[in-house]
Amino acid sequence: MDGIKYVVVTDKSIRLLVKNQYTSNVESGSTRTEIKHWVELFFGVKVIAMNSHRLPGKGRRMGPIMGHTIHYRRMIITLQPGTAIHNIEITLGRGRQLARAAGAVAKLIAKEGKSATLKLPSGEVRLISKNCSATVGQVGNVGVNQKSLGRAGSNVG
Repeated sequence: MDGIKYVVVTDKSIRLLVKNQYTSNVESGSTRTEIKHWVELFFGVKVIAMNSHRLPGKGRRMGPIMGHTIHYRRMIITLQPGTAIHNIEITLGRGRQLARAAGAVAKLIAKEGKSATLKLPSGEVRLISKNCSATVGQVGNVGVNQKSLGRAGSNVG
C-alpha cells in the first residue's frame, strides 16, 4: 500500500468513527480511485464515499535558509454498514471484550440513534453504544483451528 501513509487520530477523527468514517493521510500524488481501490483490497470493506483535502507543508528554517515540509492529502473514508469488525468494547471505558480470538469477526448491521446493532460470531445480535470503540477487519491467524497437531505422545520430528 504505497498511497496510504498512516491513520490520523485527532478529536475530529475520533468523532467521525461514530459515523463509520475513517481518516488517514495519503500520498499527495494518489488519486481518489487509487485510494478507494487500496482500501477495499487491503481491508476487504466496501467504501461508500471519500472526501479529501490538501494540507500544505509547514515552514521550516535551517539557519538563514527557509524551507518547508512536503504537503500531503487527508482522506475521510466512509464505510458501508455490514463491515467486519473485531475487538469490540461493550461498555465505554471498560476495555475491548468481544470478538478477540483468532479468526473472530462481528458484522455491523445497522446504526440507529445512539446505538449500533452487531451480529457476533456466536450468531447473537447485540445492541451496543455508538461511543464504544472497535477495530475494522478480522483477527489474523484464521487457520489456527485447521492445524493438525498429531496424536498425543507421538514424536514431533
